[in-house]
Amino acid sequence: MKSSVVTIILLLLGAHACTVDDQSWQRGLQRHIDTTSNNQIALMKDSLDSLCLQRYEALIEGYADSIKLARVTEIKRLLDK
Repeated sequence: MKSSVVTIILLLLGAHACTVDDQSWQRGLQRHIDTTSNNQIALMKDSLDSLCLQRYEALIEGYADSIKLARVTEIKRLLDK
């Protein structure tokens, strides 16, 4: 009887120890993932900013051309009346 109680207590303590290690391992892994992603984002920031600026300028050019075309079309339509 005494040995079975000791065995049960050891099993409970052993099971608790596994969950504590698992949680600390997950926290360490999450910290590593966060650090790696932050480092990669910092490295890519300049090139991403440059791409965003180029895209913005291209969009503005396209919008301006579209507005100019619409105005020219409207002016031609009014002159033809």
